[in-house]
Amino acid sequence: MVILGWLLDIDALKQVLPGLVSMKFNTALSVSLLGGSLSYWLLAPRSPTGQLPKLVRGVLLGSASLTFLIGALTILQYQFKVSYGIDQLIIQDDTSVIGTSHPGRMALNTAVVFVSLGIAWFLFGLPRLPRRGFYVVQGFLGIGALVSLLGLLGYAYQVQSFYGLSTYTRMALHTAVALFLLSIAGFLATANWGWMADMTSSYAGGVMARQLTVYALLLPLILGWVVLHGFRHNAFNSAMGIAFFVVFNLVILAISIAWVARQLNRIDQARQRSASYTESLYQDLAIKADLLEAVNQSLKQEIRDRERAEASEAELQRLLKQLQETQMKLVQSEKMSSLGQLVSGIAHEINNPVNFIYGNVAHAKLYTAQLLAVIAAYRDQNAGGMEVQYGDHIIDDQELDFIIEDFSQLISSMEVGASRIRKIVTSLRNFARLDEADYKQVDLHEGINNTLIILGSRLKYSKVRSEITVQKNYGNLPLVTCYPGQLNQAIMNLIANAIDALEEFIGSPTDDREPTIIITTESSDRQWVKIQIQDNAGGIPDSIRQRIFDPFFTTKEVGKGTGLGLSISYKIIHEKHGGRLICESQPNLGTTFAIELPVAGILPLDPKVTIAPVPLSPDRLLEGEARS
Repeated sequence: MVILGWLLDIDALKQVLPGLVSMKFNTALSVSLLGGSLSYWLLAPRSPTGQLPKLVRGVLLGSASLTFLIGALTILQYQFKVSYGIDQLIIQDDTSVIGTSHPGRMALNTAVVFVSLGIAWFLFGLPRLPRRGFYVVQGFLGIGALVSLLGLLGYAYQVQSFYGLSTYTRMALHTAVALFLLSIAGFLATANWGWMADMTSSYAGGVMARQLTVYALLLPLILGWVVLHGFRHNAFNSAMGIAFFVVFNLVILAISIAWVARQLNRIDQARQRSASYTESLYQDLAIKADLLEAVNQSLKQEIRDRERAEASEAELQRLLKQLQETQMKLVQSEKMSSLGQLVSGIAHEINNPVNFIYGNVAHAKLYTAQLLAVIAAYRDQNAGGMEVQYGDHIIDDQELDFIIEDFSQLISSMEVGASRIRKIVTSLRNFARLDEADYKQVDLHEGINNTLIILGSRLKYSKVRSEITVQKNYGNLPLVTCYPGQLNQAIMNLIANAIDALEEFIGSPTDDREPTIIITTESSDRQWVKIQIQDNAGGIPDSIRQRIFDPFFTTKEVGKGTGLGLSISYKIIHEKHGGRLICESQPNLGTTFAIELPVAGILPLDPKVTIAPVPLSPDRLLEGEARS
């Protein structure tokens, strides 16, 4: 408002009342800078860490610096009796204005207040002011408050020397009010630090200080004004005035002390009640802590019991798995032992008579040829024909010709049958490999063929399906070092599993597919061989594909399967031979089991070694997730 009064030359805005000193333009500008920058600093948004933007600090520091500069230059002008041209830089003034020694120049005490407040504002605006620095800030604020308060008392007590010397420009009344309010605003803005932190604390000292400050500040001011006006109006002499001042001050101070003591007693009583309540809470907390400790110990014991139970359960699971594996090995061993004894007995019992028959067939053929030659010679000598009487039956020439022809075919049939029996016996012995339990090199094709001969009866036509066709796509395989008997058993389990699947799915009356098993062998790098056994049955569902190699897992009815075939095959190929057994299946298209074996025997598995799949026709190609 004062700045507006100077710009528009309105005396009512420059002075509070007519006849009083006016506020100079530089004073109004400095007050506006300090008040505006402090308001901006208080209202500006802060970061989560309490930091202010650089612009806010820049405004505070700039306003403080400009105010300090104006006040300092004014003091220098009074001190050295010079003019720097700052008094009427914007607004023109003259010495005829009341209380003005130099045109437009602020009062000396006003300049001192601006220097003190400028320093305080500048320190307050620093980004990292130590806590002790706030004592310095509040010290400068105290200087400004004291000088401005003297100005107010000068006007209140009508003491001109309090608000200005006769030879200098005097401080205006509203200047003193504005500077005092700025000083108080600085104290409130720094209420959490320095001396103000003690005044605003919730402790007894802070409460007492706030209570006494009101009486300590207001009482002397009011009593001094009353006594001074009593002297001036001759209401009492100086002795009475001093006595009145002392007595009234003592009464008010005693009342203030009593009031403060009452407040402090209440605070102390509240503190004691709080301490007693805290003590009871502490005792209750101690009881609950003991109870919590007991519960904690109980929980720890329960956790230990549970951990032991879990460890026991894990141990039981491990023992159960070990027992299952042992049972599976015993079943496998017993199965192989029984198979070996069976094959050995069958081979021994059948092989002797078969060898006897097969060995005499050659002599029978020789003797038959000789007898037929004698008969032919007798017939040639008896040109008119001959008849032979055999008991009551007479054999003529035509019947004799038939007997001669049929007898030769009979001998040939006996030779073929004996040869087939010997082949089956040989396949049984080769499959079981009773005399080949060691690690040795074998021809895998021979083992596959022997397995197909043994399973030949299951491949033939039955009431529920047509004959199963076996397609052999044999590649050029090297000899493979392995356990022949165990490997033959694994291959037989896989082929038997394919036959079971074909009987289950192809046996449907509505299914017109031709049951087929495709056996493919290859060796791309001569270090690994691959055997694929593929069927065109219904495939394996995804829900059980991950469990097909688990021991005792089977989807067959009770009595039709033990769930050990694929598990035994998996262990034979993986553990015994260091190979891989991979299953690929697609619903309604079939399943493919792929056996990968190292040619030289057990080798460390290398996940980078892969064997390209055997190219099949699109309707035979089975895609699916592999498990190894």
